[in-house]
Amino acid sequence: MELLEGGLMSSKRRMRRRQCQNKKAYPSQNDAQAAITIMEQCKVALCDLHPYQCQFANHWHVGRQPKHLTGRIKAWQWSGEG
Repeated sequence: MELLEGGLMSSKRRMRRRQCQNKKAYPSQNDAQAAITIMEQCKVALCDLHPYQCQFANHWHVGRQPKHLTGRIKAWQWSGEG
């Protein structure tokens, strides 16, 4: 366990911080989407980016669509529902 501010930090808390610490956090989904738009306009985005809500904190990140969802989304769009 890590020592933080004079006490022990739980391993779950340490894992949450590691998951989130090097990622840019956005206060809302709209802010994350605006960042994606800017990245696409500046040709910085090398793949399709999507906003997603952080599972550990109350903010949003930008990342690639998980592979296990990509096929489902394409099938849904192809079916005419999207």
